[in-house]
Amino acid sequence: MIAATVLPLVASDGDPQKAIALASMLALMVGAIMVLASVAKLGFIADLISKPTMIGYMNGLAITILVGQLPKLFGFKIESENFIGDLVGFVEGVANGETVVAAAAVGIGGIVLILVLQRWLPKVPAVLVMVVAAIAATAVFDLAAKGVSLVGELPRGFPPFTIPQVDFADLGLMFAGALGIALVSLTDTISTSTAFAARTGQEIRGNQEMIGIGAANLAAGLFQGFPVSTSGSRTAVAERSGSKSQLTGVTGAVLILLMLVFLPGLFRNLPQPALAAVVMTASISLADIPGTVRLWHQRRTEFYLCMAAFLGVAFLGVLPGIGIAVGLSILNIFRRAWWPYETVIGRVPGYE
Repeated sequence: MIAATVLPLVASDGDPQKAIALASMLALMVGAIMVLASVAKLGFIADLISKPTMIGYMNGLAITILVGQLPKLFGFKIESENFIGDLVGFVEGVANGETVVAAAAVGIGGIVLILVLQRWLPKVPAVLVMVVAAIAATAVFDLAAKGVSLVGELPRGFPPFTIPQVDFADLGLMFAGALGIALVSLTDTISTSTAFAARTGQEIRGNQEMIGIGAANLAAGLFQGFPVSTSGSRTAVAERSGSKSQLTGVTGAVLILLMLVFLPGLFRNLPQPALAAVVMTASISLADIPGTVRLWHQRRTEFYLCMAAFLGVAFLGVLPGIGIAVGLSILNIFRRAWWPYETVIGRVPGYE
């Protein structure tokens, strides 16, 4: 969603400084929206997106991310801004022989390793193991000489406090994206936290969640970051590893800070296809295929709503997909109110 908002505003030469400024401003806008919504007690907005349309939206987001990462996984680049363009560009690239065999081997091997470890050894940090293995493979097989793109050395030190400088004309175009990110972030946060809170008997307060996410986004935007939210997959991994509180996230943040300050070159030999593997395996966790199948068997109308949201995200884009998901959810509420479920209870002659 960040890419869908920022990339069209970045100059054709892909100026990284402008991209950082736009992403930072987007984080500030999302943070402001969240805080103001919390003050206005609008936590109930998360309930506007029904479960079926949310499943369809997340399925569409998952396949969009998967297809978008395929060229990087196979070691080449394409110019595209939508799902169809990504898919066509990838197929043409493979057909034209642009695949870097070593990159594809690293990427596909990374996906297999992560999925196997997550399935059979869930307490082992699968992504970390894969990253270490990919860095080792770079040194052993000299992957850079074989055409595999590497991450390179990260900037040293903590990102400085910065007020992002953005053209005034871009703010209006970014506002719709900020609204969409705030809505989906809130919905995802509420649904994830509610699911995990139910296991421990805790209570979730939507307005407080918005304050927390809003504060995190404001901080990110002032230190050259991008919009942030919760992660269902990382939450699940943390819980399986024995996490009991938010101290897990604090510990992770401290380790990242130490790495930036003292070990910025730690991941300079990490292959780009390995990063694509991380993103693709994470996107798989977004999809809910069993939930989609369950809708088909339980209630066809809800299934069709799910598929409409899925197709909207996949073929029209992330931001239009949000609008479709919200619109369908509201229409479904109206439909249920207009034609409520009705059952007549009585005795049937001849039956006891």
